[in-house]
Amino acid sequence: AQAKAAKTPFVGVAFNLNVTGTYPQMLDFLGRLENGQHFARVLNARFSKATGAAASNNPDLLSLTLNIELLGQP
Repeated sequence: AQAKAAKTPFVGVAFNLNVTGTYPQMLDFLGRLENGQHFARVLNARFSKATGAAASNNPDLLSLTLNIELLGQP
């Protein structure tokens, strides 16, 4: 039998994000997400070295793919 999810006063709204930037920019973005107005639940995160034209001009660029839920009260 599958376990029941706990009741919570929050409603989740799913977002898929692709972010490209330097390591300090990634830390800043994640800090803003963590300390923002809404609670955020990270469902999946993947870091990789950025590719494409922008990365060829700046080898320090990283790519972050996030699947998150922002939680709010209805």
